[in-house]
Amino acid sequence: MSEPTLEMLGERLERLERQNRRLKLGVLGVLVLIGSLVLMGAAAPPKVVEAEKFVLRDDQGRERAVLDTSADRSGFRLYDAAGKKRTAIELGEISLYNENETQRINLGVAGDEGNGAAMAVLDAKGKIRIGLLTCQMGPALCINNVEGQTRAIMGMMPAGIFADRSTLPPGVKPGTDLADEMAALGGERDPHIFLFDAKGAIVRQWPPAGRAPAPGAHH
Repeated sequence: MSEPTLEMLGERLERLERQNRRLKLGVLGVLVLIGSLVLMGAAAPPKVVEAEKFVLRDDQGRERAVLDTSADRSGFRLYDAAGKKRTAIELGEISLYNENETQRINLGVAGDEGNGAAMAVLDAKGKIRIGLLTCQMGPALCINNVEGQTRAIMGMMPAGIFADRSTLPPGVKPGTDLADEMAALGGERDPHIFLFDAKGAIVRQWPPAGRAPAPGAHH
């Protein structure tokens, strides 16, 4: 067996150095991986996520829900697969829409310094047909025709409401003007029913003008 030459020793030494370098790199990679896992496990999840807008998309990339805010409004909206708005929630108000994005139901607080609440049911053309409101002074139900004109009102109202005129006040809308007028009149609340013609004139009312409700109807 021949003695190892200087050249052979050099080749072996070079191989050992290469193996050593690979071993060091492997150990370093393992240490980095372990350190990353430790840091990920130790890091607490964020308790607050801040943004001005959040968008939720379906598996086709279509926008289906949006939560956003600006200087004058904050809201949450839901969209159907065709991209039509179907539900909207804003401060103090909820609106539901049909497939044509026509508002059909509206719920919200209204008038009376925040003590009022109202619900409006709209037809396919967006006209209010039924309005239900309540305020600090009492509840009322309004029924409108196809033009959105109020034709009937029933509710707990002051005896003097509409007494000084024969027509419905201009611009009366469920949950707004009527509630404010009831609050301004003050006095005792009794059940009243008013029927109006197409021009807003009172054609029927119960109890008749100047006559108090029957005993037992008073609350």
